[in-house]
Amino acid sequence: MEPNFKVSRLSQSLGFIFALGATAAFAQVTPPDAGSLSTTPVAPPAAPVKSPTFEVQQQIRPALVAPGGVKVKALSFKISGNTAFPEATLAALLNPFVGQDLDLAGLDQAAGVISQYYRSQGYFVARAYLPAQEIASGNLEIAVIEGRLGAVKFNRGGTTRLADARAESLLAGAAPIGAPIKEQNIERGLMLLNDLPGVDVKSTLIPGATPGSSDLVIETTEGALLTGSVDLDTYGNKYTGTVRVGGTLNVNDPLGIGDQFVIRGLTSGRGMNYGRLAYSAPIGDVGTKLGLAYSKMRYKLGKDFEPLNATGQSSVYSIYAVQPIVRSRNSNLYGTGTYDNKRLTDDQLGANVTDKKVGVYGLGLTGDLRDAIGGGGLTAGGLTYSGGNLNLGGNANYAANDALTARTDGSYSKVNYNVSRLQRVDDAWSVYAAVSGQTSSKNLDSSEKFVLGGLGVRAYPQGEASGDSGTLVNLEARYNVPGFDFGNLQLVGFYDYGSIKLHKSTWAGWQPVGLPNFPNTYSLSGVGFGVNVFKEGDYSLRSSVAWKIGSNPARDVLGRDSDSESKNLRFWIQLTKQF
Repeated sequence: MEPNFKVSRLSQSLGFIFALGATAAFAQVTPPDAGSLSTTPVAPPAAPVKSPTFEVQQQIRPALVAPGGVKVKALSFKISGNTAFPEATLAALLNPFVGQDLDLAGLDQAAGVISQYYRSQGYFVARAYLPAQEIASGNLEIAVIEGRLGAVKFNRGGTTRLADARAESLLAGAAPIGAPIKEQNIERGLMLLNDLPGVDVKSTLIPGATPGSSDLVIETTEGALLTGSVDLDTYGNKYTGTVRVGGTLNVNDPLGIGDQFVIRGLTSGRGMNYGRLAYSAPIGDVGTKLGLAYSKMRYKLGKDFEPLNATGQSSVYSIYAVQPIVRSRNSNLYGTGTYDNKRLTDDQLGANVTDKKVGVYGLGLTGDLRDAIGGGGLTAGGLTYSGGNLNLGGNANYAANDALTARTDGSYSKVNYNVSRLQRVDDAWSVYAAVSGQTSSKNLDSSEKFVLGGLGVRAYPQGEASGDSGTLVNLEARYNVPGFDFGNLQLVGFYDYGSIKLHKSTWAGWQPVGLPNFPNTYSLSGVGFGVNVFKEGDYSLRSSVAWKIGSNPARDVLGRDSDSESKNLRFWIQLTKQF
């Protein structure tokens, strides 16, 4: 009968694995599955986003006309024209001038204090002056022109596809017409506009048609409808193919609303094939971006696991949202929300061994801050909470085994975090430090685990250790070689450290067969050096070699890592060409 056939084939698969373990004395060398392979990096480095340019043409300031040499004792100051700050707040700034005999220069200095205060608060076109008045009484008036946005004018260059209405909406959401001109509001609007795919913005603030107003003139140009990249790397899993070739195609702003289609493909040949299609578009006037995506991955294991005829696939439907909370040149903060619906299946010897459904949502914050500390630096970080539900009901045998062991089925949650600092030392040297990690509420499915190896601890193979919680530390010293004619040449020395907890909760017999002392918590570390050659908007070649510090606590009795090899050196390469 069919049920008995499936149990028999599953038993054959499991029996083969146990036999392989006994003869090869492997530790964590278990077959990769659709879940663990889905955590392998699949995207090339993103191209940096340029900041918009911004110029200000100052209005001519009115001059105070007073007889030469005249002085007046300042008894009080009245502030007019102010709406951004209370009069009492501004008048208090002038207390040092009260009771003083002031000439024209002194009066102008008092007005300058008000102007400087406004500008320190971001009102960078605001100015204060002494209007025509009778000054003999000593009761003086200082008028404030806060500077209001009179109009926004667009100069469209080339084959700009972006509709004016879309651009006007983003700017109006940040800096409404008629509102006082504040630097952070104007900058936010321009940055949101510049964030649209392919759009490049240059702007100038000029005197407006009415007194006290300024008009914002924006020159928008738009790049090619189609852009993308091709890439090659060695970050694949040994059993599906370490060398991978990929390509990304971006369709930029096809509908004139700032939207984008992204098509991504990645292959290692017959071992692994991955594809992703995504569409995103801004909505509203506050920079919100919504996106939909679908990805699919198929794999077939080779080498040691070739006799298993192990195949599988993953399908993921995603919806995501990004909301800029703070958007500027020097500081950014985004709120993110995601929901993924996953289907993960694995087959061995022609029979299904796992059939999983996962629904998981994530809520997070991510941001960065540029500063002038030391020689200047960039701090970045993120925090994400994920909650989901794993349904193992697609394969009764696997579900029954899970109920007796890891008990991953059902609801779960986890928290991921990362923080990094890039610090400039001088024109050539910089240092980089990063910490990332994960904690979980329970034992997790392979698709949700934290992974060490490959891009993490570079002295170990991709996917060397995966656990329910873990921490990764990367330290780098970077030297930019001056006078390189083909872009940038960067030499890197690095140290990697990672700790992993395989299971939130262990169970009887969880260790691999024959290894009763196999650790649930351990660490890996390594050092190495790299050579990076890159040119912004053109190409990137990143290479590194790393070797272990100490030994792998999870190695098998033959001293081998998860890829059944005992290499002390690991080489990595990633090449990306943009077009």
